[in-house]
This record gives sequence, structure tokens and C-alpha cells, in this order.
Amino acid sequence: MGTVSAGQLLDAKIARTLWRALVVLDIANNESYMVSNDGHEHVPVPKYSTVVDDAHRVVAFMQSKGWTLSLKQTMDDDNVCYVALFGKTDGRVYNYTKAETMPLVICLAALWAWSGSNVKL
Repeated sequence: MGTVSAGQLLDAKIARTLWRALVVLDIANNESYMVSNDGHEHVPVPKYSTVVDDAHRVVAFMQSKGWTLSLKQTMDDDNVCYVALFGKTDGRVYNYTKAETMPLVICLAALWAWSGSNVKL
């Protein structure tokens, strides 16, 4: 997936991709929010890529769609990192993705799975 940083842009991508939310990014004011269908309610975008409790919402969503999370803590050049994948019991082999934090790796793995890019060829 290339290098992707945790933060507002990734959180907005998760909301748009998984929940198909209408997201407004106001970079000037450092705000991002989801807009309700009627356009009246503005709900802050959860911090999926930086807060563990919000990342668990991504896990719950993916599980509701039939995906299973495999998550491991490991070492990479003397630094703790995490590897994760969302897979299905469909006989295919799936690739792991790696990141520095648990919330970030969950988000990256979810986007990778959702796009179908995590299947080994």
C-alpha cells in the first residue's frame, strides 16, 4: 500500500471506504466530520488510525462482513511493530501488512482487504 500515515486523512478514507460516509475535511481548521444524509448533523470522524477503541470499530465492521482479523505484535530492527490481515475462510492465502501501531495496522489491513489487494497471487 505504500507509506501511509495515521491521522485525519486515513481516518476519512476509512469512513468513506468502509461506511460510505460523506466526509468533509477542513484542513485549515484541523477538523474532519461526517455529514448526515439530510446535511444537518456533523459528526466528528472517529480517530480510527490512532485510537485503539476506534480501531476496534473497524474490526467489528469487517467481522460483520465476514472477515477475520489476524493481528500480531513483532519486532522490526529493534522496534516493536504490528502485522495484521483480514482474511476469509475461502481457501485463498492472504498477505499481512505492517505498521508501527495497532490502530494503524488495523486500518491499513482493512483497506487492503476491502480493495482485494491482500490476496497472494
